[in-house]
Amino acid sequence: METMKIIYKILERLDKAMDEERFDWNEIDHNTFGITKIRWVRIMHIMNENGFIDGVSIVNTIGQKNSEVRFIDIRITLKGLEYLAENSNMGKLITTAKLLKDIIPDI
Repeated sequence: METMKIIYKILERLDKAMDEERFDWNEIDHNTFGITKIRWVRIMHIMNENGFIDGVSIVNTIGQKNSEVRFIDIRITLKGLEYLAENSNMGKLITTAKLLKDIIPDI
């Protein structure tokens, strides 16, 4: 599965989780997406560093090759919600309409 699609699906699930008291992080783990744990950790790191999610800690342990992800009340951020809105079908449609309006001023 393409990395951008995985990011979108994780954010989408975290958005839905805003209504839930408890979140089962297994719903967004590497097995869910059929990817390696290494790739999943890197995706989580990207999302955390870019401000799409909060409540995540990437831990490098001495003697281990790969990093670990620790969740501390994982949640989607405003930036993550904006990413979802911009990349949803409606968001793409709005962006296309704005682009057409710029190209064809009489619309």
